[in-house]
Amino acid sequence: MVNIPSPTGDEKALAQFLVAFMKGRGLDAFYQEIDEHRGNSLARLHGSGDGPDLLFYGHLDTSFTGRDEDDYPVIGNEQRPDLRPAAYLEGDLLCGLGVANPKAGDACAIMAADAVRRAGVPLKGNVTIGLVVGGIHKRPIRGVHRSYTGRQYLGFGIGCEFMLKHGIRADFCISTKPGYSVVWEEPGECWFTIQVKGSLCYTGLRHVYPYRNPRPAGRSSQSLSRASVRCTSMSAQTPGRIPST
Repeated sequence: MVNIPSPTGDEKALAQFLVAFMKGRGLDAFYQEIDEHRGNSLARLHGSGDGPDLLFYGHLDTSFTGRDEDDYPVIGNEQRPDLRPAAYLEGDLLCGLGVANPKAGDACAIMAADAVRRAGVPLKGNVTIGLVVGGIHKRPIRGVHRSYTGRQYLGFGIGCEFMLKHGIRADFCISTKPGYSVVWEEPGECWFTIQVKGSLCYTGLRHVYPYRNPRPAGRSSQSLSRASVRCTSMSAQTPGRIPST
């Protein structure tokens, strides 16, 4: 799985590989196409229909692409093997791009369902595996020097939404996220667009033109600092919040 690149927008190869793998394990697997470049990998282990259904949820796309031209704005010139789509062993650890999030969890979901099938455990409800595209938190935005648009920025649950709108349902869900703890909540996230207005002029003549608010970028950073403090305060007041350790 690690050796099959699956950046946001190009998850098709990995999804189809997993469909074939799950079929080979005796699961009722199929590919749910979204467009020519991407689609969800789904499978079912059927029960008798007399009980609740369980969904194992995971996503296929990775935060980084493994391509220098795409990843440079975030990781710079650092050549990190763990951010390349090539698996390798470091001691007893399997490393590589996306191995912790999401691919290890996806593999665990598949093998858990396969273990139940091989054990012949009778199920009352169906077990569904939903490994979907676009799970990474990416949104298309317009930029000053370049815009970040196209399918490689269509994430934020687009594959999960497509899956749910096209017939995949369950009574309970296990989300295959990194870590060694079982938790009942996921971190929330809010996206805001902040527009700070100022006057346009040549920098060398700034002292000539009488206008207010000469440094909108500076005011923007102040606004972000205040928002960060406010969000931290709101988080602490959230009922049932699990404190950081």
